[in-house]
Amino acid sequence: TVFATHSVNLSTVNGSILDAFGDHATNVDTHELVLNAGTGGSGSIGSADNYLDIDLNQADGRVTATAHDDAYIEEFAGDLRVNVITALNGNAGLRADASIVDVNNDDLSAPAANVNADSIILQAGQRIGAAGANFEINTRRQLGDTGTLTAASELDARIVESTDGVIDDLYLNTVTVGGGIAFLTTPGGRILNGLPDDLSPEAYADVFGTQTGTALSGNVLFNDRDPNPTDTLTVNTTPVSGPAHGGLSLAADGS
Repeated sequence: TVFATHSVNLSTVNGSILDAFGDHATNVDTHELVLNAGTGGSGSIGSADNYLDIDLNQADGRVTATAHDDAYIEEFAGDLRVNVITALNGNAGLRADASIVDVNNDDLSAPAANVNADSIILQAGQRIGAAGANFEINTRRQLGDTGTLTAASELDARIVESTDGVIDDLYLNTVTVGGGIAFLTTPGGRILNGLPDDLSPEAYADVFGTQTGTALSGNVLFNDRDPNPTDTLTVNTTPVSGPAHGGLSLAADGS
């Protein structure tokens, strides 16, 4: 654990800055935190399965971080107050016990991205960004990148894909808001489906009822879904087992 009342600056030339505990014990406790991993060629901050745990001053603390590869950082005792976090050749993941906050509050000037990476994961126990202080991101920061945004918060999420002239479209994996509203903005591009095309369909049981001797019509696909937007759900017209009574006519479109 590293503790300082004012600031901490950690840097590696060819190596990573990692959590040695493998749990939620604090790795760095300070006011202002600056992290640089792999300034000479390779290195990450934290890892996808073991985020670096930090504890910032909640009044005006901030974190600035640059990693040659990936960056995974967690604030487990309040807001994660972000200046700029950049994963030069990898992905970034941020978690906060409370909210993920843009400390620059630059919506009315020239907002700069708070996170720059290929894929970005944001998880907050409360909010991501705030009214008048959107959280800016820059996914797919290099040509050829194929990253997406994954975000989850209990309250509102206000996320803006910044305009950098490289790839200004925002590709979504999933965005989940428990009890609020998700505000997603792309000033210079589009919001597109970033889910892979090989996800399995989701099928749910169907229950229909009718009186004896009365014909019944319906569609067994009405409550099923395929997350792949270019796919069309169809039904095997030969059921695994036929009805115990009466007859069944089943079409490929579920009717």
